[in-house]
Formats: sequence, C-alpha cells, structure tokens
Amino acid sequence: MSKKHLNFLSQNQFVERVQSFTNELYYNHLSIIVACRLTLSEGESPLPYFKAFERNKLVSHATLLQNKICLIYIARPIGYQNKVRTIHQTISSLLSKLKKRNPTFEPVLSASPVGISILHIDSHNIHTAVSHAIQACMEQSSNSASKKARLRFFDNQVQFTVRRQILLEEFARSSIENNKVNVVYQPIVSCRTWRIEGYEALSRFPIEPALETTTRELISVCEDLNLISELDLLTYQKALAELGQYIERSDLFLNVNISANTRQDFAELFDCLNLLTEQNKFDSHRLHVDINPVRDSIDSNKYAEQLHKLLQHGIQISLADLSPGFDLASRLAAEKFNYLRVDDRFYQKFHEDAEYYQVIRLLAKLCHDLDVKLIVEGINDLEQARLLTFLDVDYLQGSVFTLPVKSHEIDALNDNVRHVIQAILLNQNSVQKPSDKHSDVKLSVGEIASRGLPRLHSGDKLSLANEYLKTPEISVLPVIVDKVCVGLVDRNVLNLQLTPSMGTDLETEREARVWQKPVNSFMNTKLHTAESSLDLHSLTTLVKSQNSLFPVIITKNGEYYGILTELDYIHYLLGK
Repeated sequence: MSKKHLNFLSQNQFVERVQSFTNELYYNHLSIIVACRLTLSEGESPLPYFKAFERNKLVSHATLLQNKICLIYIARPIGYQNKVRTIHQTISSLLSKLKKRNPTFEPVLSASPVGISILHIDSHNIHTAVSHAIQACMEQSSNSASKKARLRFFDNQVQFTVRRQILLEEFARSSIENNKVNVVYQPIVSCRTWRIEGYEALSRFPIEPALETTTRELISVCEDLNLISELDLLTYQKALAELGQYIERSDLFLNVNISANTRQDFAELFDCLNLLTEQNKFDSHRLHVDINPVRDSIDSNKYAEQLHKLLQHGIQISLADLSPGFDLASRLAAEKFNYLRVDDRFYQKFHEDAEYYQVIRLLAKLCHDLDVKLIVEGINDLEQARLLTFLDVDYLQGSVFTLPVKSHEIDALNDNVRHVIQAILLNQNSVQKPSDKHSDVKLSVGEIASRGLPRLHSGDKLSLANEYLKTPEISVLPVIVDKVCVGLVDRNVLNLQLTPSMGTDLETEREARVWQKPVNSFMNTKLHTAESSLDLHSLTTLVKSQNSLFPVIITKNGEYYGILTELDYIHYLLGK
C-alpha cells in the first residue's frame, strides 16, 4: 500500500497484501502483527496517529480499521540475536520513536491498548495472526490493569518471556553501571608440572533466586545490550585489584575473557585492556586473554590486526570457542594463538562413545604441531581428568579441583588441589586426604573401577585398537554391543595379530589387510564379571580363590559400567 493513500485497506485486504509481501521476502525474518486501539478524546481524529505509524521505518504495511484500531505489519530481520529481545526491542522502538517525534501523542499512545501476534509462534498464517493481535488488543482494552501493562501478546508464554527479558536487561545493566559484578577465580593446573600455573577470572552477578537465571544467560543478555565489553573490562579491572600482586608474587598467569561479539571498536576495546594493564603495573606477559571467534557481521581484518597488537605487547591469546563448521586448523595457524580452550562438549561422553576420545587426541596433536597448548575446562571427575592426561593435553580446569572461589579463599586451595592431583596420578577414584586414610568407609568395586576407558564396537578395526593401546596407561579395551561388554582387547591379544614388519616400509599387502580386521574376530571372550555394588572384601576373597581374575568387567543392572584392572586393585590396596 502506498503510504500516501488514505483509502484504508479492510482487514481482509490488509491480510492479502501482507501475505503477498511475505511470500517475496528472501531473508530470515520475524513477522509481527500489531493492533493498537487508539484511546482518543471525543471528536479527535485517528488520522495523525495512523500517518505517524505508517511513516515509521519499521512498518512495512499499515491500515486503519473503523473501530480506531491501527493494524501494523513489521518484518524484522533476524540473525544470531535473541528472538525474544528482537521482539521486545522492535515493539519498544516502534512506540518510543512515535513519542519522540510527536511528543503530543504520548498521552494517547500510553493509554492505548496494544495487541501483538507473532507468526509461527501463536499463528500459522497472516489471517490468524491478525485475528490474534486484534483479540489480544481487545482483551487488554477491557483489562483494568495499569497503563504500564498496556502491551499484550496473544501467546501467554511470549508475554511472560518478554517481561522476563526486560527484567534481566534491567538487572544486567544496573549491575554493571553500579559496579556490583563480582569476580571469582578457578585454578588452571598444568599436566606437565602438576601445579597451579594460573587462575581464570570469571564474572558473577549478584543473582537473587527469584530471577531464576544463570551467569551464562546474563552474559548473553549483555551481548544483546552491547554491554559485554563493559562487563569484560570491569571483570579484568577487579581481578587486577584483587589478585594482580598475588599473581606476580606467585609466578602465575591471569586468564580473562574478552568477547569479540561486541559493537565497540576493537582498537578502543584493546586500548582499554592495555591501559588497565599499565595503570596497575601488571606484567602483560602474565596476561592470558580468551577470545571467541567473531561473528560474520564483524570486520575480521580489524579483529586480526588488533590481535596482532596484543601479541606484540606480550599478551598470550587463547581461542576459546569451537563453533560448528569452524576452520580450526587454518585459524590456529594464521592468527598465532598461543592456546586452544575446549569445554566438556568434547569429552563428556568418553564412557559412551570412543569417537570423543579420538577427537581430543586429534585436537592435542593438531595443537602441538602448531605450537599451541591445549586447555580443557569443565572437568568434574577424576576419571575424566586421568584420561585427558593420557591424551597429552597441557592444562586441566574444572570442579574436580575446585569450584570458582573468591580472592580471599585462594590461599587455602593449594592443599586441596594437591590431594586431587595425587588421586589422578595414583589412579584413585576418590580424593583421599590424610585424615581419610584410616577411615572405615566400605568401598564397592564400582567406586575403584576405571569407567572412562575408550570403548570399541564389534566392527571397529584392529588399527583403532592399536592406536588406543599406544597410550601406556591404557592396558585393556572393552568391546561393547548394546551396552553389554562382549569381549576384551589387551596388548597381548593385539600382539598375536601383529608382525614385526607391520607399520614399516617392509609391510606386505597381506599384512596391510590385517589392520582392517574387526576386533570381534580376535577379542578375548573369556570374561570375569562383577556387579558394581560388590564390596571389596568379597572381591578380595575372589582374588584369593582364583589365580587369574583380572581384568574384571563391572556391570550395573546388567549393563557395562567399567573395568577393574589389576593396577586399579593394587592402587586401592596401597591407598588403604
């Protein structure tokens, strides 16, 4: 409809016009229908308000119905941003711009009920969306609630979610502006020296339980509000004030997060980072910065240029996110990152799927080939930590050592972390402090068994088993079919299939085919099993009665649970 045309479309004509328009849109968008019932004084014309709506750049189509309802269609492009925020921002912008350009409209617009429908959320076509918007508007018109509640979404869940989004935005903005963001610290442990070599500074909002939110969600809100740089710099500033001297005195590094998903100029952002470092007289070589890959909308050339400047200042840089389809190898090689940080998505299913084990192994090899160190975070149990050390990662971080703590609690961490490291190195399945060594707590076989060993499937090839068993700490592999262990492959079984020339230049064609043999053709099917709840006293009795009990397949409710090796049992006896 021409925006100068005063012959208003009927409701059905409006539906047809909008439907035709949406059919031609080629970009991802949200279709929003808004119905605003103008609350006018007697004799006041709705025409100026309609024209103001119609001229608004957000509005694609508009009409005025006989009952003084302005019908508006908005097609809002969407990308990576939060959809709820996009909806809230669109409606707020629509009304606020009208009031700003036409201050005299404010009383009428503030008193006029507004109904909103979102296509493909509460409706499947434009006709239904228009009906829903008008219905929501009329319901709000009859509602005796305050003027502040004049907006009503047809979908109650959207209404609740938008209101919650507004509350979270106000809370996040207020926390940053009033300097109420707290900082906690989590140790980063080296797998080479087995000591704490650094601390990551993490922001924490003073969240009340009634908000029912998380730090991660609030950080996402900060990105939507373009406050993420303020949050990152405030966290760094507080970390320097609280821990800067301790870091330098203890010969450690400080790890901070800087989000690249900001609309702030990169040069200004990194200048602020360097300025804070200089003002606090902090050694820039002790600063490690985690940076996530930039979104498509960000100028990658400017980003890369600023990264190079950080490196020139001696700051160490970590690539802190692996998005789907991300070209990891070329990014690590081209941008000269010092570290790669991965989270529990890459290893949390070690005990279910052997591919996860292979992924970490390949990442470690890629990093070391490019002179990049691998940090693995989010580790919450000893078995995960132990397996990751087998795979040659460089640093471990997670609740297995400690949850993030406040600065005044750091001095007490060293002893706790040392006990955890001891448990990892001695193959213990629980952390034993000196006061625990003589406790009478009854352990079961499930508690000391190895649960995180990589698994083989019956059709897996001999070459895969050989790769796994190259790791000195892995002596046996379970073969799993439908969650049941049907066989074992250890070094002795594997060596019977190999010849001295296999894997060398002298390997024959026939020997090359051996690598393709499925593990079910040579695995050991003579198995000893025990239920995970079996107490260790009963196991000791079994060991005395049988000469060759180990390894023992541990089951739970008939399904594979883990393997108890002779080494596991010896470590248990030594730790008693």
